[in-house]
Amino acid sequence: MTAAREVMGSAYMNWAKTCSVAKYNLATSGLGNVKLTLAPDPSSKLTLIANSVALPLAQDPLGLTREHFESAPRSVEQVALDFDTRKEVARIKYPDVDKKTPGHGGNTSHGIAVTPDQKTLVANSSINSVVYIYSLPDLKLTGQIPVGHSPNWITLTPDGKYAYVSLAGANSVSVIDIKAAKQVTEIKTGGQVPKRNATIVMSQ
Repeated sequence: MTAAREVMGSAYMNWAKTCSVAKYNLATSGLGNVKLTLAPDPSSKLTLIANSVALPLAQDPLGLTREHFESAPRSVEQVALDFDTRKEVARIKYPDVDKKTPGHGGNTSHGIAVTPDQKTLVANSSINSVVYIYSLPDLKLTGQIPVGHSPNWITLTPDGKYAYVSLAGANSVSVIDIKAAKQVTEIKTGGQVPKRNATIVMSQ
């Protein structure tokens, strides 16, 4: 005769699906997670975990391609693509670096911004802590500004005159005069490793 044994347990499951149908961005992804925990007796426990990732369609014309990653996984260059043809039309190659920033980590290029008049591109290089300025559409280098340790995100004022660059390794924000191609001041944040930033306009 076999005695019946009660098995205690718990289960957790979630599923998330995201879609984007913007004109120049098409992506569908599904993420699933399941966790099942069983306790056959007071002294033992069995946990089963399963994960599912489905990316049947994921396109982003300004995203990182496999070719870009494989060519330089830690030094991704800024790439200009034509939206309609989805083909690369130009690529920015930063000037050669003689001296790298000590303790540099992450991607070489992280922040990028285009002025509202579409005439200037601002891009940073954390590997040597420099912000580069290029003219558009010819992508000619017109200025380079040394800033504090590890420039990260870039945000512009609505008039396109100034760029605010978070300096993750200096706990500050660099304020750059774009036309003059120079740093006008540096703002201490009072916090650690500042990255994401934004500008707002407030009426008097």
